[in-house]
Amino acid sequence: MEKEALDILKSMQQDMQAMKHEMKTMQQGMETMHQDINALKVEQQRANEKLDRIENKIDITYDQVARSAEDVISIKSDLNFVEEVTARNCNDIEKLRGIK
Repeated sequence: MEKEALDILKSMQQDMQAMKHEMKTMQQGMETMHQDINALKVEQQRANEKLDRIENKIDITYDQVARSAEDVISIKSDLNFVEEVTARNCNDIEKLRGIK
């Protein structure tokens, strides 16, 4: 009977050793996952910073395009004025030639 009890205890001890080994392996896996998660957080932060810089550049570009569009409109208006004045000048020149 004592031998059976010892065998049972040895079996339990082996099972406990196996469980300890499995727990240690699981803890190592969890530590690795924790490190991976931290690395992902750092990379996500870097990506967010890059995105912020890109958004800032887009805002600046948008403002520059808006100013350029205003300049184009102003130039078109000036060209229209020059065309009108040129047309009037041509008419005036024709009138002056007709008077001579």
